[in-house]
Amino acid sequence: MEKQDLRRSLSLKLRDKILPHVTKELHAMSRNLQYAIHRGPNNAAEIQGTTKELKTWRHTVDLDNRSCSCQRWQITGLPCTHALCFIHSMRNRSVEDYIDDYYSVDKFKKAYEHVISPMTDRNQWPDVDLGFKLWPPRFKRAAGRPRSRRIKGSEEGGKQKSQRQCKRCGGFGHMMKTCNETIYDSDAPPPAPPKPKRAKKKKSTATTTVSTQQS
Repeated sequence: MEKQDLRRSLSLKLRDKILPHVTKELHAMSRNLQYAIHRGPNNAAEIQGTTKELKTWRHTVDLDNRSCSCQRWQITGLPCTHALCFIHSMRNRSVEDYIDDYYSVDKFKKAYEHVISPMTDRNQWPDVDLGFKLWPPRFKRAAGRPRSRRIKGSEEGGKQKSQRQCKRCGGFGHMMKTCNETIYDSDAPPPAPPKPKRAKKKKSTATTTVSTQQS
């Protein structure tokens, strides 16, 4: 109820078309975009650049269909870096016109326009006779010996294992050298090659025949 009231009061103060944090994020993404733009017909273009390993890449951007070959614009509803570079290179074009309505202020206001009424204490609720009593499910003892001590959390002073964070995708539990996660960013380093499988060595038949003859 308090969160609903807080979001509703914030929505009444917004006057822009898109939410402020979304526009701030897109402005930060559009800085220092040094890509080569090859314009085509019908508001389409090819965006070309190089990675840190000096490998060239190229993506196609279509402003009319709001699509890019990197698939990031279609998935998130926000223009990717390739589309932002193309939009800023054109005159009389605003980035807000190419953002999905999901991030608009109107949708935010409709989401929190309803009011949740305050409620009294549970002791003041009216008693209702359902005609039956719902019992909890039967408890089944788990297999194995039960624990004698409870596992404490990190807030209670328990041990907390430190996990490695990948510098490529930002995930935990693996390193950059072994990262195979898909990243929708042309500037990201390529994924790690899969590890080769070890071939199983077969025992030679000569040693087996000699052992049988000796026996």
